[in-house]
Amino acid sequence: MNKLEQTIKVTIAGMDFRVKSNSDNHAERIRDVAKYVDEKFQETKKEHPSFSSIDITTLVAMNICEELFTEKAKHELQRQ
Repeated sequence: MNKLEQTIKVTIAGMDFRVKSNSDNHAERIRDVAKYVDEKFQETKKEHPSFSSIDITTLVAMNICEELFTEKAKHELQRQ
């Protein structure tokens, strides 16, 4: 690991992950992203308490991708 790299510990769905970061700004972004994903996981778990963790994770991934696709489409429309 070079001088700028650091390892950031984040928790998502009760699981700890260690993610390498190359700057303080990047470390903060990693924390923000992990917090967002964990919030989405917890919301989905609350809405579907009988779903397995893998089912919840899959739904969260699909929902976040839908958000991304929507924002990309908006951005493309603005560029036209």
